[in-house]
Amino acid sequence: MASEQTAQFFAYKALCIAKLSSGAKRVGGLLLDHRNEKTRRCDPSLRTIVRRLGISKSSVLRGLEELIKAGLFRRIDSDTNRTAYQVNFVKLRAIVTAFEATRKPIPRKRKNGTKTGTVSDRQTGPKTDTQGGPKSGTRIVPKVEPQHNKENTLNLTLGFAAATPPGFQIEKSNGKLPSKGPPAPPPKSAARQRQAEPHLSPWDRKQARLLAAKTKEQEP
Repeated sequence: MASEQTAQFFAYKALCIAKLSSGAKRVGGLLLDHRNEKTRRCDPSLRTIVRRLGISKSSVLRGLEELIKAGLFRRIDSDTNRTAYQVNFVKLRAIVTAFEATRKPIPRKRKNGTKTGTVSDRQTGPKTDTQGGPKSGTRIVPKVEPQHNKENTLNLTLGFAAATPPGFQIEKSNGKLPSKGPPAPPPKSAARQRQAEPHLSPWDRKQARLLAAKTKEQEP
């Protein structure tokens, strides 16, 4: 049973591949539909073929002659008054085999595809060489920490002190000016300031003296 069904499948396929007219292919397919598995014959009546296909009687006869001439079917004697036909499965199978031999295999694509690079390269970016420099052309700029200068710090402190009006004192914790507070202490004399700040340069001492004199002039 399974082998006969497989052979009939190849017969349908061969009719589609064979160099036949469309009418002959339709007649051959109808003969395969009416094949009797017990008698192994195709015996539909001429009227049935005409009615099922919806074509004229002459077209059916031309299709039958074309199938017989191609060697795909042959007429056989029947016990009934109708003409029976037998399928040449060997010839039909040969048509399918020859057709598949001429086809070129289609290359199958991989499911995942081909990926460029590895996961680690895509995540970490270009690699750099510590000895010979970066390979990808990207320069590595070292992080430069700001250098603190004592003179710059002193100048900023003196500038803030000069800008502070009398009666206010700058908080060292956050640098904000309080709304109310005690007055700033009087400035030290030049001699005491030089003793208290022996590490200052002559220029810084001169600026401190000028600041002290200016502050003294602003006092009421």
